[in-house]
Amino acid sequence: RVLKREDNFVSWLFSYQSDGRKITGLAHLPKKEGPLPVVVMIRGYVDPAEYQIGTGTRPAGEYYANHGYLTLAPDFLGYGESDMPPGNNVWEERFLRLPAVMDLLVSIGTLPDADAEKVFLWGHSNGGMIALSTLELTGKPYPTVLWAPMSQYFPYDVLYYTYEADDGGKSLRKELAEFEKGYDTDEYNYAKYLDWISAPIQLHQGTADPHIPLSWSNNLVEKLKEQG
Repeated sequence: RVLKREDNFVSWLFSYQSDGRKITGLAHLPKKEGPLPVVVMIRGYVDPAEYQIGTGTRPAGEYYANHGYLTLAPDFLGYGESDMPPGNNVWEERFLRLPAVMDLLVSIGTLPDADAEKVFLWGHSNGGMIALSTLELTGKPYPTVLWAPMSQYFPYDVLYYTYEADDGGKSLRKELAEFEKGYDTDEYNYAKYLDWISAPIQLHQGTADPHIPLSWSNNLVEKLKEQG
Protein backbone atom coordinates (compact mmCIF):
# COMPACT_ATOMS: atom_id res chain seq x y z
CA ARG A 1 0.00 0.00 0.00
CA VAL A 2 1.07 3.60 -0.56
CA LEU A 3 2.67 5.27 2.49
CA LYS A 4 3.76 8.58 0.98
CA ARG A 5 3.79 10.44 -2.32
CA GLU A 6 6.57 12.84 -3.23
CA ASP A 7 7.34 14.78 -6.41
CA ASN A 8 9.87 12.22 -7.65
CA PHE A 9 8.84 8.97 -6.00
CA VAL A 10 6.16 7.02 -4.15
CA SER A 11 6.84 5.13 -0.92
CA TRP A 12 5.17 1.72 -0.62
CA LEU A 13 4.77 -0.93 2.01
CA PHE A 14 5.74 -4.16 0.24
CA SER A 15 5.76 -7.79 1.34
CA TYR A 16 7.23 -11.08 0.20
CA GLN A 17 7.65 -14.64 1.46
CA SER A 18 10.74 -16.14 3.06
CA ASP A 19 10.55 -19.77 4.12
CA GLY A 20 6.77 -19.51 4.23
CA ARG A 21 6.72 -16.40 6.41
CA LYS A 22 5.64 -12.90 5.40
CA ILE A 23 8.22 -10.14 5.57
CA THR A 24 7.24 -6.54 4.95
CA GLY A 25 9.44 -3.61 4.05
CA LEU A 26 9.67 -0.10 2.68
CA ALA A 27 10.01 0.49 -1.05
CA HIS A 28 10.68 3.81 -2.77
CA LEU A 29 9.58 3.76 -6.41
CA PRO A 30 10.77 6.64 -8.63
CA LYS A 31 8.23 8.27 -10.91
CA LYS A 32 10.04 7.39 -14.10
CA GLU A 33 9.88 4.72 -16.73
CA GLY A 34 11.58 1.43 -15.88
CA PRO A 35 13.28 -0.88 -15.74
CA LEU A 36 15.02 0.79 -12.81
CA PRO A 37 18.25 -0.09 -11.00
CA VAL A 38 17.56 -1.52 -7.54
CA VAL A 39 19.21 -0.86 -4.16
CA VAL A 40 18.50 -3.46 -1.47
CA MET A 41 18.96 -1.70 1.86
CA ILE A 42 19.90 -3.70 4.96
CA ARG A 43 19.63 -1.83 8.26
CA GLY A 44 21.36 -2.45 11.55
CA TYR A 45 19.85 -3.38 14.90
CA VAL A 46 16.83 -1.45 16.12
CA ASP A 47 14.93 -2.05 19.36
CA PRO A 48 11.61 -3.64 18.28
CA ALA A 49 9.74 -1.34 20.67
CA GLU A 50 11.10 1.71 18.85
CA TYR A 51 10.94 0.40 15.28
CA GLN A 52 8.81 1.92 12.56
CA ILE A 53 8.73 0.78 8.94
CA GLY A 54 11.81 2.22 7.26
CA THR A 55 13.75 2.98 10.44
CA GLY A 56 17.45 2.97 9.64
CA THR A 57 17.09 3.27 5.86
CA ARG A 58 14.46 5.89 5.04
CA PRO A 59 16.61 9.01 4.49
CA ALA A 60 19.14 7.18 2.29
CA GLY A 61 16.34 5.36 0.47
CA GLU A 62 14.61 8.62 -0.38
CA TYR A 63 17.90 10.07 -1.63
CA TYR A 64 18.41 7.13 -3.98
CA ALA A 65 14.79 7.29 -5.15
CA ASN A 66 15.21 10.97 -5.98
CA HIS A 67 18.09 9.91 -8.22
CA GLY A 68 16.21 7.18 -10.06
CA TYR A 69 16.84 4.05 -7.98
CA LEU A 70 14.12 1.72 -6.81
CA THR A 71 14.93 0.87 -3.17
CA LEU A 72 13.80 -2.12 -1.10
CA ALA A 73 14.39 -2.23 2.68
CA PRO A 74 13.09 -5.36 4.46
CA ASP A 75 11.77 -5.01 8.00
CA PHE A 76 12.78 -8.60 8.98
CA LEU A 77 10.70 -11.02 11.05
CA GLY A 78 9.16 -9.50 14.13
CA TYR A 79 9.35 -5.95 12.75
CA GLY A 80 6.86 -3.78 10.89
CA GLU A 81 3.95 -5.92 9.69
CA SER A 82 6.10 -9.01 9.19
CA ASP A 83 5.29 -12.37 10.74
CA MET A 84 6.88 -13.17 14.06
CA PRO A 85 10.04 -15.31 14.04
CA PRO A 86 9.65 -18.99 14.96
CA GLY A 87 9.78 -19.90 18.65
CA ASN A 88 11.81 -17.87 21.12
CA ASN A 89 15.31 -18.70 19.90
CA VAL A 90 17.31 -15.49 19.72
CA TRP A 91 19.91 -17.05 17.43
CA GLU A 92 17.43 -18.47 14.93
CA GLU A 93 15.78 -15.08 14.66
CA ARG A 94 19.18 -13.52 13.95
CA PHE A 95 20.27 -16.11 11.41
CA LEU A 96 16.99 -15.89 9.47
CA ARG A 97 17.82 -12.34 8.38
CA LEU A 98 20.37 -13.57 5.85
CA PRO A 99 17.98 -15.89 3.96
CA ALA A 100 15.39 -13.10 4.16
CA VAL A 101 17.72 -10.86 2.17
CA MET A 102 18.59 -13.62 -0.27
CA ASP A 103 14.91 -14.40 -0.89
CA LEU A 104 14.29 -10.70 -1.52
CA LEU A 105 17.09 -10.64 -4.08
CA VAL A 106 15.57 -13.61 -5.89
CA SER A 107 12.16 -11.89 -5.99
CA ILE A 108 13.47 -8.76 -7.69
CA GLY A 109 13.04 -10.41 -11.07
CA THR A 110 9.27 -10.51 -10.49
CA LEU A 111 8.98 -6.73 -10.16
CA PRO A 112 7.90 -5.12 -13.45
CA ASP A 113 9.71 -1.84 -12.73
CA ALA A 114 12.99 -3.43 -11.59
CA ASP A 115 16.10 -4.14 -13.62
CA ALA A 116 17.26 -7.45 -12.15
CA GLU A 117 20.62 -7.01 -13.90
CA LYS A 118 21.38 -3.80 -12.00
CA VAL A 119 21.13 -4.63 -8.31
CA PHE A 120 23.15 -2.99 -5.55
CA LEU A 121 23.50 -3.65 -1.82
CA TRP A 122 23.55 -1.03 0.95
CA GLY A 123 24.31 -2.11 4.50
CA HIS A 124 24.67 -0.29 7.80
CA SER A 125 26.04 -1.68 11.07
CA ASN A 126 24.78 -5.27 11.46
CA GLY A 127 23.24 -4.87 8.02
CA GLY A 128 26.78 -4.50 6.73
CA MET A 129 27.67 -7.94 8.04
CA ILE A 130 24.52 -9.36 6.46
CA ALA A 131 25.51 -7.72 3.17
CA LEU A 132 28.98 -9.29 3.33
CA SER A 133 27.49 -12.69 4.13
CA THR A 134 25.08 -12.28 1.21
CA LEU A 135 28.00 -11.58 -1.14
CA GLU A 136 29.78 -14.67 0.19
CA LEU A 137 26.85 -17.06 -0.18
CA THR A 138 25.60 -15.81 -3.54
CA GLY A 139 29.05 -15.29 -5.05
CA LYS A 140 27.47 -12.56 -7.17
CA PRO A 141 29.19 -9.25 -7.95
CA TYR A 142 26.52 -6.95 -6.51
CA PRO A 143 28.20 -3.54 -6.13
CA THR A 144 27.99 -2.84 -2.40
CA VAL A 145 28.35 0.16 -0.11
CA LEU A 146 28.87 -0.36 3.62
CA TRP A 147 28.28 2.30 6.24
CA ALA A 148 30.06 1.63 9.56
CA PRO A 149 29.58 -2.13 9.07
CA MET A 150 29.71 -4.60 11.92
CA SER A 151 32.85 -6.55 11.07
CA GLN A 152 33.45 -8.57 14.21
CA TYR A 153 32.93 -12.32 14.08
CA PHE A 154 30.07 -14.18 15.72
CA PRO A 155 29.42 -14.27 18.66
CA TYR A 156 31.71 -11.36 19.64
CA ASP A 157 29.62 -9.07 17.44
CA VAL A 158 26.75 -9.68 19.87
CA LEU A 159 28.65 -9.99 23.14
CA TYR A 160 30.42 -6.65 22.60
CA TYR A 161 27.15 -4.81 23.24
CA THR A 162 25.79 -6.85 26.14
CA TYR A 163 26.76 -4.12 28.59
CA GLU A 164 23.79 -2.18 27.22
CA ALA A 165 21.31 -4.86 28.35
CA ASP A 166 19.40 -4.43 31.59
CA ASP A 167 20.96 -7.62 32.98
CA GLY A 168 24.42 -6.86 31.61
CA GLY A 169 24.05 -9.62 29.02
CA LYS A 170 23.64 -12.48 31.48
CA SER A 171 20.63 -14.04 29.72
CA LEU A 172 22.25 -13.72 26.29
CA ARG A 173 25.43 -15.41 27.47
CA LYS A 174 23.29 -18.23 28.84
CA GLU A 175 21.62 -18.62 25.43
CA LEU A 176 25.04 -18.66 23.78
CA ALA A 177 26.26 -21.41 26.11
CA GLU A 178 23.28 -23.54 25.05
CA PHE A 179 23.97 -22.81 21.38
CA GLU A 180 27.61 -23.85 21.67
CA LYS A 181 26.58 -27.26 23.02
CA GLY A 182 25.42 -28.21 19.56
CA TYR A 183 27.21 -25.85 17.17
CA ASP A 184 30.71 -24.65 16.43
CA THR A 185 30.57 -20.85 16.45
CA ASP A 186 33.69 -20.70 14.25
CA GLU A 187 31.58 -21.96 11.36
CA TYR A 188 29.44 -18.83 11.68
CA ASN A 189 32.41 -16.49 11.29
CA TYR A 190 31.80 -14.57 8.07
CA ALA A 191 35.48 -13.57 7.98
CA LYS A 192 36.41 -17.17 7.11
CA TYR A 193 34.68 -16.83 3.76
CA LEU A 194 35.80 -13.43 2.48
CA ASP A 195 37.54 -15.10 -0.46
CA TRP A 196 34.09 -16.05 -1.76
CA ILE A 197 33.31 -12.39 -2.46
CA SER A 198 33.57 -11.21 -6.06
CA ALA A 199 31.82 -7.85 -5.68
CA PRO A 200 33.25 -4.31 -5.58
CA ILE A 201 32.83 -2.81 -2.10
CA GLN A 202 32.92 0.79 -0.91
CA LEU A 203 33.19 1.35 2.86
CA HIS A 204 32.40 4.51 4.84
CA GLN A 205 33.39 4.87 8.49
CA GLY A 206 33.29 7.83 10.85
CA THR A 207 36.41 8.28 12.93
CA ALA A 208 34.40 9.13 16.06
CA ASP A 209 31.69 6.47 15.70
CA PRO A 210 30.82 5.36 19.27
CA HIS A 211 29.34 2.00 18.20
CA ILE A 212 31.67 0.74 15.46
CA PRO A 213 35.35 1.51 16.22
CA LEU A 214 37.43 2.77 13.31
CA SER A 215 39.96 -0.02 13.91
CA TRP A 216 37.33 -2.63 13.08
CA SER A 217 36.66 -1.16 9.63
CA ASN A 218 40.36 -0.65 8.97
CA ASN A 219 40.92 -4.32 9.78
CA LEU A 220 38.08 -5.37 7.48
CA VAL A 221 39.53 -3.31 4.62
CA GLU A 222 42.91 -4.97 5.08
CA LYS A 223 41.35 -8.44 5.07
CA LEU A 224 39.42 -7.67 1.90
CA LYS A 225 42.58 -6.38 0.22
CA GLU A 226 44.36 -9.61 1.14
CA GLN A 227 41.68 -11.54 -0.69
CA GLY A 228 42.27 -9.47 -3.82
